[in-house]
Amino acid sequence: MLPNHIVTSNSLNEAFQSILAANQGRNCVWAVVELSNSTSGNLGYWAAHSTQNVVQVIGQALRGRIEQATLRSSGQAISAGDRRTINEKIAAEVGVQGLKDKVGHAEERLILAWPEIMADYSQARDGEQPDTVKLYLSDSPCTVHDGNKASNNIAGKPHSCFAKLNLLISKNASITSWNIYYRKPWGILQTKKQGRMTLDQWNNVQAGQALVTSNQKYQAFSSELEAAATRAGL
Repeated sequence: MLPNHIVTSNSLNEAFQSILAANQGRNCVWAVVELSNSTSGNLGYWAAHSTQNVVQVIGQALRGRIEQATLRSSGQAISAGDRRTINEKIAAEVGVQGLKDKVGHAEERLILAWPEIMADYSQARDGEQPDTVKLYLSDSPCTVHDGNKASNNIAGKPHSCFAKLNLLISKNASITSWNIYYRKPWGILQTKKQGRMTLDQWNNVQAGQALVTSNQKYQAFSSELEAAATRAGL
């Protein structure tokens, strides 16, 4: 049975519209998987959007309350060192709990539901198995160069969405064709902040993007895909 955070569609346009219907809008990070069989021509779509921002909002609220309580009780602001320790503990705890509730990056939500998605395809098509996968991503996947994330704690999964997708591909030998399309580079926000970065931070952004752009399975959105996403309001 599919988790309720995975939406099934009959076309890519319908999948894009389902993301918009979830009231996520243009700022949403999303992922759509297309499964098909090259012999029968059957295909289907499954969509998920990121809820990582929910985790971040909760973490920010907790940090604010801790800082206010400290100021009231001691009359002093939290030191930079203590704030860093608090931030790390909140990120780990809130992030792990969020993942238990299927909160995370869009790709991770699809990966965690992969067995159910494959079963859903097969059950709706008299036991047929897909042999072709296309992934449509709002952003290229995060990499190990993007720093620590709560989702690094998923048991049995490597760090970063890029590595998790590589593992998914390697464990699905029955899928003979994989293509992954991304609308914009994940590091684009960091790129905009280049002027405020150290050289090491900027090098990490570049290294992360290079992992994706040098991989033949990954392609930027074509003009047709961009037009389809734009028509859907994404």
